[in-house]
Amino acid sequence: MLERLVLFRQHPFPVLVMGVHRCTWCEPGVEKPGRMRKRSRFDFGNHGCDNLFIPGPDGRDFIAPELILHVIIAHQDAPPSEFLDAVMHGPDPGSSDFLARLERHAPTR
Repeated sequence: MLERLVLFRQHPFPVLVMGVHRCTWCEPGVEKPGRMRKRSRFDFGNHGCDNLFIPGPDGRDFIAPELILHVIIAHQDAPPSEFLDAVMHGPDPGSSDFLARLERHAPTR
């Protein structure tokens, strides 16, 4: 499951980023902003600014902060089963189905 989430992280939801979000469960000052030091092959630190787009196999789509990887690994918190099903069984990141579903939600100019 973590491998799939990392793949989705490579195709973030295309929105204007308004700043960095830090994990509110971590102690203040544990990680300095701007130092996206990789802690493991899946956890990219306790702050981030992108959102992940996760299209589900049943037509429902999810958008989650990229910090979901950190929260799962560092805090052993599990997302809802519907989200996990979408991660595991939805269209592959970057596939034509993924991109078509992403386009339905992308902001227009």
